[in-house]
Amino acid sequence: MSIQEKLTSLLSLEIGPEVRTLVSSVGSDISALPRDISIIPTFAFKVVGIDPEKKHFEDNALSEKEYFYFEKCLNASVAFFATQTEDAIHLLMQAKWDFNDWALAHYLLGLVMLENREFKSALDQFDQALELEPFNTKPMRIFREIAHFLVMHPS
Repeated sequence: MSIQEKLTSLLSLEIGPEVRTLVSSVGSDISALPRDISIIPTFAFKVVGIDPEKKHFEDNALSEKEYFYFEKCLNASVAFFATQTEDAIHLLMQAKWDFNDWALAHYLLGLVMLENREFKSALDQFDQALELEPFNTKPMRIFREIAHFLVMHPS
């Protein structure tokens, strides 16, 4: 089973003791992978409403500034999966500049940092996302635990 498949199945579990065991296992697997192997599955984006396969964000109930925030997050996910990591980081930093008190850009930036194997930066972003969004936190909590494991157990 690939690391992406393991992460996707981990995100589908209920939070509990089984998740902690799997987080440790996934963290160990990530530590052992070469840097050129992708670890973040598309599902990690889709679970928070960002679908990198869609090239356009549609929602008429948002203000113009809010719309551009979500569009930057979507475009960052598209750039990420096109292996344009620097573009993804730039877009997410812009989104954070617009709405630093919204969790989505922090969560997505945490995923990008995790993919870049910048575990402390990823942990910081996931912590910020959890602080800003106390509800619907399952993917943030799981990825935060993985980043924490990797910071505490450097390879």
